[in-house]
Amino acid sequence: MNVKNPNLVIIRSIHPTKFPDHFSLMWIDFDCDYFSQTIPVDVNYVGFYSESHDSMITHIGIVNEIEPYDNGKDYFLKAIVKLENPLEIDHPIKGYEYRELSNFNLTELELSILNNVTIPNEHIHIFLNAPPYLLKLN
Repeated sequence: MNVKNPNLVIIRSIHPTKFPDHFSLMWIDFDCDYFSQTIPVDVNYVGFYSESHDSMITHIGIVNEIEPYDNGKDYFLKAIVKLENPLEIDHPIKGYEYRELSNFNLTELELSILNNVTIPNEHIHIFLNAPPYLLKLN
């Protein structure tokens, strides 16, 4: 990975019914032909934007590996963190956009997890009240 800004988060819009697919596979794609956007930069974090009436970024994935292809990139994740305080977005996100980690109202525990994914799984589930399939550590 060639990450130039370690605090950059790429936000991807996902329909709520597709969340389980991305979570179970620990993967998210950025097909630029579909989005009509340029190929995204390498990042450490992927934010999941719910395409619903809530319009919030509810989860952040920690990138393990990025595989480029002709018109996009696949991001493989090592953990997905359900945010205690989802970030409300005041406009629709079509395709993707970027935010800094500092734009999120992250708890101390969430920051620890995002910066160091060696925290044991049982602590993550207890403190974030997330179902186990939402968080995995490799």
